[in-house]
Amino acid sequence: MKKYLVLILMIVFMHQGAKATPCVPMSMDTCIIPQAIVAYGLGLSCANPTTTLVGNSASTDVTFQWRGPNNTNHEGMSWTVSEPGNYVLVVANVSDSTCMDSTSLWIIQDTIRPTFVTSVSDSCLDSCLTILENAYSPLVSFEWTTPLGQVLQGDSIDVCLSGVYNVVATDSINGCSSMRAIEISDCVVAYQDVAASKLSIRPTVSNDIIEIGRVEDELLNVQIFTITGIMMKTTKTKFIDVSNFPKGQYYIKAQLEEGKIAFGRFIVE
Repeated sequence: MKKYLVLILMIVFMHQGAKATPCVPMSMDTCIIPQAIVAYGLGLSCANPTTTLVGNSASTDVTFQWRGPNNTNHEGMSWTVSEPGNYVLVVANVSDSTCMDSTSLWIIQDTIRPTFVTSVSDSCLDSCLTILENAYSPLVSFEWTTPLGQVLQGDSIDVCLSGVYNVVATDSINGCSSMRAIEISDCVVAYQDVAASKLSIRPTVSNDIIEIGRVEDELLNVQIFTITGIMMKTTKTKFIDVSNFPKGQYYIKAQLEEGKIAFGRFIVE
């Protein structure tokens, strides 16, 4: 009897233990980690102030979460950014947000402006002088604006008129520019101080003979230049034949007594 009683108690005990730990069926769904991929265009620069980050994944039904510099956040597959720094993309399954992958990248910014050195061939406008710009990089181009508003290209310019010459240096790689204003006034101060010595040209539009009107001082020398600074003629007379000049705008620089200088302008049609 004792043996049967022990056997019955063991069966009851095992039966109660099985009820305390129910069987959990094994799930057929497993975490498929989505692969996070990031592509982007050019880095940030003066020419490209923004760039677009594009997220991708080998899995479908995923979400895209971005983290950027200065605690910035974004939701979506793409993000157009304008700040340099570290960007993190987190891709997660829609059905299970704990099933995720992440990747990061650095966005760099190149906004270094070009530096250059200005040199002038002479310090006095007795005749035309040359302003030369020398950049520290061969990839820098120069654009000039003369006092007459003409825009010229090149690393040098011939100057025959006083005034402010603006030069813009642009780096062809990052698109950044530096501007410098160069005022040419040495030896032309007398003309700027005496407005009455401005030359009177008759007629102002001609293709034959022009005449320099009455001036208070004797004409010592007269030079005629194109708008780009090319000397076309030198004379000492008031009547000047311009019949062989190409069409365009010209200006006259006249040297007078006592070191005075006067300017005039005319057009050949």
